[in-house]
Amino acid sequence: MNNDLGVFETLRTYRGHLSEVKAHLHRLRTGARLIRIPVPLSDKQLAQLLTSHCRTSGETRLKIIITRNHIITESRPLHISRKIYTTGVGVMVYRGARQLPQVKSTNRTLEDRANNLAITYGYFDALLLNQHGTVPEAACGNIFYVKKNVVYTPNKDILYGITRAVVVQLAKANRINLRYHLPTVADLRAADELFLTRSGMGIVPVVRIKQRKIGNGKPGEVTKRLMKLFAEYANR
Repeated sequence: MNNDLGVFETLRTYRGHLSEVKAHLHRLRTGARLIRIPVPLSDKQLAQLLTSHCRTSGETRLKIIITRNHIITESRPLHISRKIYTTGVGVMVYRGARQLPQVKSTNRTLEDRANNLAITYGYFDALLLNQHGTVPEAACGNIFYVKKNVVYTPNKDILYGITRAVVVQLAKANRINLRYHLPTVADLRAADELFLTRSGMGIVPVVRIKQRKIGNGKPGEVTKRLMKLFAEYANR
């Protein structure tokens, strides 16, 4: 076993408080078990460690990495451009799929290559197109799309995102029609709306795939409603 191999989680604060700590630590511990990495601290100890790195002013982005020999925490101020949410972002398509999608592993060669290439070409992220011709997820987030007021999201071959789970809950609780579907690139291009979810950024509207507009090229009404619901939930 490579001693550098490990699992990690990225968290953020809302109004100074860490969001979804229990869910993140559960996924961290589950991933560690799957790749046989011991976690020497309890969830309470890990939570205390993370909390100790939160900033006293402004919001914080935190990362915890557990390898066979080390526990590493990283903390930095969180700064996100509002333009991402008001005007939306563009994405590209990258051919490739993660071998063990349910584990948030430090072995992120594929995801990093895809995301870095997207950024180099001026895009926010890359949609991962697998060998079956479907798109389970993006390099750095989960996928949702809207067609005729129905919200769709993949439910297999993915990292089960913490923010994704919250959005699914919010949709169901607010009678927003949600279905599970593994889309093709054609499905996403034909969508009325498209958005990604990330723990560090919440819901990010996608308004184009390369040069192809999604819907009218602006964040859609269902997306904006879910963004509002998510903001209320996160800042409660």
